[in-house]
Amino acid sequence: MSIIFMIYVFFISCNHVLSSLIILEFITLLMLVGYILLSSGFLMEIPMFIILLSFSVCEAALGLTVLLSFIKLKGNDMLMSNK
Repeated sequence: MSIIFMIYVFFISCNHVLSSLIILEFITLLMLVGYILLSSGFLMEIPMFIILLSFSVCEAALGLTVLLSFIKLKGNDMLMSNK
């Protein structure tokens, strides 16, 4: 339920790139916690969690790279600015 709410917040408050990235990271964290809670009895829990965690780290690094290049290009992190 909270993932659906965070996706709704993502689409409503998409003014800044940084706030959008923080919301996306929170959604990823919720999905990782949900995976741990749902697969707590299975043997393949830890390797799959490590794989998902490495994907989320790569996503965060790419997001920060996009944020920095967006700020260099436009001068701010507003998505809907006229500048």
